[in-house]
Amino acid sequence: MVMDFGDLRRGVTIEMDGVPFKVEEYHQQKMQQRAPVYHIKMRNMLTGQLLDKTFSGYGIKLNRAPVVNRGCTFLYEADGLYTFMDSESFDQYELNKDVVGDALTYLVDQTPCEIVFFRDKAIAVDATVSRLASLDDLPAALADELRQRNLPAAIRTGSDPAFARDWGTVERTTGPGRLIEPATLSRAHLAMAETGTLILASGPQNPVTLTFLGETHFVVVAAKDIKAGFEDMWAEWRQRGLDPRTVNLVTGPSRSADIGQTLQLGAHGPVALHVFVVG
Repeated sequence: MVMDFGDLRRGVTIEMDGVPFKVEEYHQQKMQQRAPVYHIKMRNMLTGQLLDKTFSGYGIKLNRAPVVNRGCTFLYEADGLYTFMDSESFDQYELNKDVVGDALTYLVDQTPCEIVFFRDKAIAVDATVSRLASLDDLPAALADELRQRNLPAAIRTGSDPAFARDWGTVERTTGPGRLIEPATLSRAHLAMAETGTLILASGPQNPVTLTFLGETHFVVVAAKDIKAGFEDMWAEWRQRGLDPRTVNLVTGPSRSADIGQTLQLGAHGPVALHVFVVG
């Protein structure tokens, strides 16, 4: 599928010389009386290597990489091979350390994640979870995540008392989510281990707009609030007497394949989701 430079987004995958690349950063440099120059920082999804590429000219076209994201669960590591199970087909895939890449930092048994396939070959893992001992570790962990993702040291939250703390180098603003936010932070009341789903309740403490606006969504959930599945989750929900205007069940970042049957992240919401499990 051919795309214009204007269609680029952080996290989009493009194909060059038969190799898939994930876009990390991009910008256009306009030059007086000369063709514009386009700069893209992208990661080789086969090797993990970062590459800076410059294009010059009018009407630059790029090829979208035919990749497919499949929900999986990390099972175990043995002899340098990391085994994952497809959440739908229950097929198992073995990936080596180089393919897993930076996601190794977050992988513990039963971690929900995504494996990216390029022409039916598993090429990358996007872990969605990291573990914190307590909420006191959240500001430093968030600052590190923002830095690794090349995002500004700023976060938008609701009025949740859990976030009333010293954020150090991270600038925190509060209120409803806005399209201009590069990153937002919410607290999930509950989660389901069976599907890796977060349960988010609307209200001023965690406005629903934080879930759908902004490029990257960070969510905090207590380890004790992760239930096995739907039945356990709803039983706990009723026992707590929670009655918000809306309840949103979120599993992974926003994705859609409505156009051309090509999966695109961030089509109707955040392009990335990261979960901090506390406790």
